[in-house]
Amino acid sequence: MKALWRCFASTSKKCQPRTDDAVTEAITEAAEPSDARLSDDDGGTRLAITLMTRKPHRFDWWLRYHKSLGVCHVFIHVEDTPELLELLDSDEFRGFVTVTSGEDASPDNYYTLQQRQEAQVRRSLKLCRVQRIPWLLHIDDDEILHLDVPFSAIAHHAPEGLCAGPRFSLCRPRAAGSTPTTRS
Repeated sequence: MKALWRCFASTSKKCQPRTDDAVTEAITEAAEPSDARLSDDDGGTRLAITLMTRKPHRFDWWLRYHKSLGVCHVFIHVEDTPELLELLDSDEFRGFVTVTSGEDASPDNYYTLQQRQEAQVRRSLKLCRVQRIPWLLHIDDDEILHLDVPFSAIAHHAPEGLCAGPRFSLCRPRAAGSTPTTRS
């Protein structure tokens, strides 16, 4: 089981910022059909994404990229970015996203961020059960999903519960009535 992470837009030395044309080209190239694309044909491999976002860069492209991979839904909690709500309510993304919003009132965002992220994941897990989405991936809006093997191969071998990776959480929600397990 291998998962490969690519940098989308970063200012780190490892991954220099890209021009809009380079980003468009990279997204187009990465979104070309392959055997590693997610599939909606098998209900057991449907995958949703959950995240919290604050002032994201080119979020419309981020959403289009994941939609082109076959991600079936994105659960988004928007903080301090009311201008993003109009984009998320557009015809293009309505039905593909579920949006909650709020402001962080704490004096130090760092210490409450993980608590708010955990609350977002728990909300999303509940909605996944309702929508019968068997997989939920928690990533940030400066990361993109790229698989070098079909997702069905990963899903087939993963146990029920939570599978954790170095920078992501991949969840297979437990049956209704059971409590999800969280690992760091």
